This record gives sequence, C-alpha cells and structure tokens, in this order.
Amino acid sequence: MNRHHRINIDILPKKTAITLFLLLTVCISLISCERDEICIDAITPHLIIRFYDQEAPEDFKTPNLEVQILGLPDTLRFTADSIALPLRVNAPETVYILSTVEGTDRNPDTLTVSYDINDLFIGRACGYKSVFVNPVYQRTPDGDTWISSFISTNELIENEQNAHLNIYH
Repeated sequence: MNRHHRINIDILPKKTAITLFLLLTVCISLISCERDEICIDAITPHLIIRFYDQEAPEDFKTPNLEVQILGLPDTLRFTADSIALPLRVNAPETVYILSTVEGTDRNPDTLTVSYDINDLFIGRACGYKSVFVNPVYQRTPDGDTWISSFISTNELIENEQNAHLNIYH
C-alpha cells in the first residue's frame, strides 16, 4: 500500500507573513532612497547698482527709475538707492536703458555691461551657476545724460552681497 499523505505545512501564520512582507518592503525602500538636496541659495547673481549723489558722493540718492533690458519685453520700475538687475547668461553682454522719470518726462541713458561667463556646477538640486568675470561698463552718450559718472566696484559678479557698480547722478 502506497499511501500518499498530503501534508499542509504553514510555515508562518498569514498575519506574520504580511507583516514581514511590509517590513521588508519599507526597509528596501529606505535603503534605496537618496538624500534630497535642497537648493536654498540664489543661483546666478544679479548686477547690483547703488546710486549716489554727484554733489555729495558719500550720500545715497534715490532716482525714480524705469529700466528696459534689451531683448526682454517688460519694463522694470524702481524707486530705491540700489537695484538688482538680471544679466544675460546666454550672451556676453547685457544692454540696459535706464530712464529717470519725472511726471511724464523720461530721460534715458544706455548702459552696456560686457563680461565673460563662467558656469559652475553647484549640485543636482541647484544645477549650474553663472559667474560674470571682468565686467566692463559703457555708457552711450545721448546728449542729455542724467548719469554723471560711474565706478565699477568688483571685477567678479558672483554674489549679491555688495554693489558691483556705483552710479553718480
């Protein structure tokens, strides 16, 4: 007689098997996760311009100003003794039309900023940062200029901690 016995062996109770499966899934997912990188700091710096009184060069002077960046449709408006303007990262220069505004009268001056661009890899979260090296500032005279003079204060535009250009008017 050949007897075949059917043996039903439950190695683990069903609840224990589900618990172990979930625990194993959580452990695998935690091990396979990478640390999230968060980009907190501003990446590519803006050009910081400070405005000074030409009569008293140590005093700030606040112009009522409109700024048009050539190639961009928007006009920026400022009433402050310092402003932050974006620089083009896809071209070796940025051209600004800085206009003082009094009522309906506008007095534009053109300021061209030329520079070399160095792109630095910051990290996966932040990507690349552009640094502007050896900026050269040139004002295009138009006869009725409101900018009397300007001084470059940095040979490297890498952060927004200090002014890069002082304009006297």
